[in-house]
Amino acid sequence: MNRVGMGVVNHIKRVREAKGWSQSRLSRETYALFGPAGGITQGAISNWEKGKHEPSLEAALKLCAALQVSIWELFELVLHQDSPAL
Repeated sequence: MNRVGMGVVNHIKRVREAKGWSQSRLSRETYALFGPAGGITQGAISNWEKGKHEPSLEAALKLCAALQVSIWELFELVLHQDSPAL
């Protein structure tokens, strides 16, 4: 299963906090978008933000949809953060 790196998880946390959302609110948004079978639990979000686990690519895409951030923007920001200074 494809997994995303911690930079992506940390950026999702920053976006969530910038929106003023709790982990619980983000979880509710995923359930509203994807239903009971596709929603993401608050516990999973917490574990990702604590670095205990990494989300699958599918879960990261769902989080991005709920946060209204494209996956391309997310990865671009991570690549810029990880790029060495010239």
